Amino acid sequence: MKKALLIICCLTICMAATAQPPRISIIRTVGKKVTNVQLPNTKGVMCNLTDYVGKKNVVLIDFWASWCRPCMEEMSYVRTAYNRYHKHGFNIVGISLDNNPAEWKAAIKNFKLNWTHLSDLQGWNNAAAQKYGIISIPSSILVNKQGKIIANDLRGEELLMRLRQIYGK
Repeated sequence: MKKALLIICCLTICMAATAQPPRISIIRTVGKKVTNVQLPNTKGVMCNLTDYVGKKNVVLIDFWASWCRPCMEEMSYVRTAYNRYHKHGFNIVGISLDNNPAEWKAAIKNFKLNWTHLSDLQGWNNAAAQKYGIISIPSSILVNKQGKIIANDLRGEELLMRLRQIYGK
């Protein structure tokens, strides 16, 4: 019995060591260009993510949901970043993992999230979340003016500090 257990443990360790890296490490690699995904905005109009990135603006793609307490706590930093740097060319595309359109839109209004918002209202099956390997939220991708990923999952003061470096303000 001990020998069988030892063999199972060894096989598990070997399989884990040789497993392919998760999709997130490939899709969200710093230096990679953002690829397109189509999602509706709050009015139901289909939008291309690539219409917002690589257009001479630094863009934060922010994955969140109205039901996610850490996401909503993070919004004060995201809102501060937007208010401070939007006039310098910074933009945000919020991608919600909500299922309920009323709750999604209420959170946008109540928290004064005055940037572009997209969602197919499919929760964790959100097309962008699936494409970019999002496995927890809040999560974000910072994209440079050329549409290339320059950072992942900047939160709080770390986001503000990175934007200070970019904009020198």
